Amino acid sequence: MFNKLTLGLLSGLVVFNASAQTFTDVKPSPQPDAYAKDTRGTVTRSDSGLCWRTGYWSPTDAVTGCDGELASPVARPTAPDLLPSTAKNPDAAPLVLVTPANRCDFTITLPVDISFAFGKANLSANAGNRLETDYSKRVGRCKLIESIAVTGHTDRIGSTASNMILSEQRAKAVATRLGIVANISSVRISGIGSTRPVTSCPDTLARSNLIACLADDRRATIEVRGDTK
Repeated sequence: MFNKLTLGLLSGLVVFNASAQTFTDVKPSPQPDAYAKDTRGTVTRSDSGLCWRTGYWSPTDAVTGCDGELASPVARPTAPDLLPSTAKNPDAAPLVLVTPANRCDFTITLPVDISFAFGKANLSANAGNRLETDYSKRVGRCKLIESIAVTGHTDRIGSTASNMILSEQRAKAVATRLGIVANISSVRISGIGSTRPVTSCPDTLARSNLIACLADDRRATIEVRGDTK
């Protein structure tokens, strides 16, 4: 039943190509675990500028630049601010601003307590059930899905090649559980290894302690963009 719902929503997909941009840094929420952060303590963004929430996020943790009244994510916008034409010519007709359509964009990041064990790509039953419930509830608010990106991550332990393979396996495990079809052009399922860590753990730690410290890096994210109902 769930897969049919998901595939029905995917029937209206359009191709989405994210272009590289430079985004402004976002200060962390007062709740330290609400958003994924890099080694500088800055909130981590996706390629399209969306902030990565953790499973501990709640509406009270919203910060400017990620949620609520958004600040422009572009560091130096080239387009000037729109000014009413009456500001220069009082006799001119007033400028009518068009309100953009409501969006149902969202990002899900598996919290560490239900995510991947060290060196593993399989989801536990608890992780799969919680992920499916959260995803289906959010995607059900969308009228049209434009794009879906599932990205797998690893910690820095291990070779670059093995981590790339493991991260892709994690992304595929999540996509399979959610019934996301990989052969649709606007669905991207990929692994990026340990290239985007959100932890800052010293190498001087004992191996078992280092593995525990790097747990937040062993994650997967699901990023959905579309119009709300």
